[in-house]
Amino acid sequence: MIVKTIVKEEKQLYSSFPTMSICKDYLAIFYRQGVVDAKNPHGFCGKVKYIRLKLSELENFFNQNSPIDIQENTIFESQNELDAIVSKLSDKLYTLGTRIFVKDKINDVFLSVSSDCNFKERQKVSIKDVNLAAFYGKSLSAESYYIFSAYGTLKKETFTRPLFIATEDFSHFKLFSHIESSKDLMLNETSVVKTENFYIAFSRKDTYPNYALYYSTSKDLVNWDKPEKFLDFALAPMAININGTIFVSFRDNEGNTNKISIINTKTRKKKIIDTYTGSLFDGGYTDLAFINEYIYIVYYTNNQAPFIKMAKLKPF
Repeated sequence: MIVKTIVKEEKQLYSSFPTMSICKDYLAIFYRQGVVDAKNPHGFCGKVKYIRLKLSELENFFNQNSPIDIQENTIFESQNELDAIVSKLSDKLYTLGTRIFVKDKINDVFLSVSSDCNFKERQKVSIKDVNLAAFYGKSLSAESYYIFSAYGTLKKETFTRPLFIATEDFSHFKLFSHIESSKDLMLNETSVVKTENFYIAFSRKDTYPNYALYYSTSKDLVNWDKPEKFLDFALAPMAININGTIFVSFRDNEGNTNKISIINTKTRKKKIIDTYTGSLFDGGYTDLAFINEYIYIVYYTNNQAPFIKMAKLKPF
């Protein structure tokens, strides 16, 4: 396994929540960068930024330690941007989920669409009788709909649950389905992958202190089985299907230490990618890509100020 820094550590900067997608001959990485702020757990004054890395240069960067030109660009900025979730729906269709968040004041969720990962405008997403908290995980195509994994609360409920939001035109949105949740088993961040016969969703159980990952399955993205526990001491899942084997990267708190890990869901073999100091919540969000027979994991970690790294490893 090889690990490289993508966005360097800088005092007072909070670089976090990276996601990525292959677009033509380059890798597009999107992330949120704010300013460290003791009053806000993930900093404040966040901006949505992106980096483009040519795939050929990325391989040389990892394999031969060749220098690589990393240029950071800003897409959106507001009082405080918090998310930057990119998905590839086809070779000519990409989406970016973003969010403006100011505690107790603003929590607006947006979606952008592009044919080439150049996102310039965004549409606010509102759904009747749904308090939408955030997008999370990769989008999917199903029949005539584009489906987005999210989480939030339904009308008259006081706990979060995984939600699936549907659109046909990227202008009108509706609640497509949701996964069972409760005050005792409160689920939120959910990553969904498609297998040969069904969909499987990995969700974060956010009921303190017993953090865990749960999974649910569905044949149609509408009817979901009851969630079952998959892994203790795990949060912030991101899943990928590689030739029929599902891997999940996650924030790993086993042994009360802060780690970024990846697990083969078939064999249950786990590999620790990195460890970090400081708060458990100042790191651990990841995304996965499969490039030329290797898994690439982008993630953010913490030392004095959170920053972004990437690991390259063989499937196991």
